[in-house]
Amino acid sequence: MKLIEQFNHDINQSDQTRYERWSSYRTQINSFFEPHLKEKKENLLIVGAGHCDDIDLSFLKHYFENITLSDIDLKGMMQGILNQGFATDDFSLLQTDYTGFESSGFFDTLVDDLILLSSEKEIETYLNNKFELNSKYQFMDSNKGLYDAIIVLPIYTQLIYNQILNATLVLKEMEHSKDFINLIQELSLQNMTIIIDQFNQNIFKLLDDQGLLFVFSDIFQSQIDESFYLQVERHIHSKDLMDKLYTSYRDTHGYGLGDYGIYSISSILKSKDHQWFIWPFEKNLHMIVQALYLTKK
Repeated sequence: MKLIEQFNHDINQSDQTRYERWSSYRTQINSFFEPHLKEKKENLLIVGAGHCDDIDLSFLKHYFENITLSDIDLKGMMQGILNQGFATDDFSLLQTDYTGFESSGFFDTLVDDLILLSSEKEIETYLNNKFELNSKYQFMDSNKGLYDAIIVLPIYTQLIYNQILNATLVLKEMEHSKDFINLIQELSLQNMTIIIDQFNQNIFKLLDDQGLLFVFSDIFQSQIDESFYLQVERHIHSKDLMDKLYTSYRDTHGYGLGDYGIYSISSILKSKDHQWFIWPFEKNLHMIVQALYLTKK
């Protein structure tokens, strides 16, 4: 496996209990889809499918003739299909590099390249150039306009930034300065807007002009014994109360990658509906997900 593929495969393999634990979450997600799927359609694309633990393939089979699963982790998708009682040939599988950083070998030499840089200007120039190289990256280019519906599972927070953080852990172990590491992290985070914008442009191009887009983005994370989580639990079934909680949180803490992904996609498609969900990501750490339903018109 290549580095990005291996990274995502290891994440997907890290917890074998997820499919069972996330059963209620999948049912809630189905309830968000259902009002917008009024008739059977031809082609569905699921982006960031991974092990499919957070998506109900049987439910979606009722609404789509052909379902394509897409992810960098091919083995994970195959295992996820089998876990839900299907054969792998019941779906089309596309192993997809969403950012171009796998194809360009960015992580192959990242640590070695960074330790040769000595000034802030050199680091800034190096990272800006690397991100700029992928600012027009196209994926699944031959499938433009093919899909009647696309589901984007939580992926904005997973588009290479966590791997950059892992690379800086190596630098920390090599006893590089905190300022050096912080600069790399900050510049990379700033450049993630380029990657997210281009990702969303690619999604836009894959969607039919009359197509439906469903986007899920992990906005918050919280330990289940924190006071913030208790507020979420009280408000999760009220869209208005959750929106107010979100606005307050964002005003205090600023935008994260999950927030920016939602902002970016909403600037190129029309948001028609949204909802909030608690995703029981780990036993004691839950994600708060915003789901959007969007169209081109």
